[in-house]
Amino acid sequence: MNKFDLFELHDCEQDKRTRGWIKLGGEGLIKEIKNILLKDIKKGYTIYSISDVIAKNIGVDQDTVFRALRPIINNEWERRKNCIAIQILKGLINVYNLEEQKGKFMDLTEWIISGASRSKPVKAVKTLTKELAIIAGVYAADGTLLRYKIKENSYQYRIMICDEYKSSLEIVKELINRIFNLEVEIKKSEYDNSYLIVVDSKVFCRYFNKFLKFKYGKKTTTINIPQIIKDSNLEIQKSFVKGFVTFDGCIDIGGYFRLSIKNRRLIEEINNVMKKDGIHINIKTEITREGVNNIRSSVLKDKKFLDYFLKGSIKYERAKFFVDGNSNINIFDLFSEKSTNKINLKRMFEEIKL
Repeated sequence: MNKFDLFELHDCEQDKRTRGWIKLGGEGLIKEIKNILLKDIKKGYTIYSISDVIAKNIGVDQDTVFRALRPIINNEWERRKNCIAIQILKGLINVYNLEEQKGKFMDLTEWIISGASRSKPVKAVKTLTKELAIIAGVYAADGTLLRYKIKENSYQYRIMICDEYKSSLEIVKELINRIFNLEVEIKKSEYDNSYLIVVDSKVFCRYFNKFLKFKYGKKTTTINIPQIIKDSNLEIQKSFVKGFVTFDGCIDIGGYFRLSIKNRRLIEEINNVMKKDGIHINIKTEITREGVNNIRSSVLKDKKFLDYFLKGSIKYERAKFFVDGNSNINIFDLFSEKSTNKINLKRMFEEIKL
């Protein structure tokens, strides 16, 4: 099982302003830290003197550490209760030689939050799961990871995911809420007929940047399956591909699964995952569109394709129609003009009648 090092959520280059430091939270975590501090206090040390040593270790002013440790001892919190900045906890570990307890601190962490005033707590996700791999695949297909400077040493973080089908985003919304305990909204795009999920959470974005190694900004030809997912079992890898093809793949009116992207490396990686699962496809480069690589295979021939679309999405229902001969959606709505099909099913029937 792939465990995340929650301490990596702090970035020394981007988190120079102590006010925006990411904090780990949890009643058990704070109790454990309090017990460590009390042992020194009983020996005659003060919170102020302890703060001075830790402050020098991590290179910040003494008052910053003092304001973080005082409420832990006195249980008098100004705003957010039972949390401590990662960087201060690192200093405490260094000063008290507690490297062996680092894992325990992470196990006791229940939630994570940025120090910014408007930030919301995020459930501490400690391992890579199939659900998180799905969201990673969705992001790789139709997501954007942004970091933009507000002022000196201060940044805004955002993830946007878009799709033409609101039903697909409803699935992603539910996953984000269940995994990270983050409430997000689906909005109609002001520019086209698509829908958007926008997540303004520094912690959520750091998961994608630090653990999944996605870069900020454009990603069309550079993105690939994250190494942590490649090193995981087949179910985790399939989950990533499921998220990706639900948003970037399609089932056409002839019952064929199609995926067309410019990124040759990524399409080969996706193909390799499917091959491991017993699905054999050839990759072709489309001549009429320079650099576009294609996967195309009959759903009827490889019924495992049903496992590569998120249940509840319209693309899953299309695959189900060809595999089972039925769907929960009216067939004319299933293959409507909004879909990527070159011909509308209803129009096709009207043409036949003529």
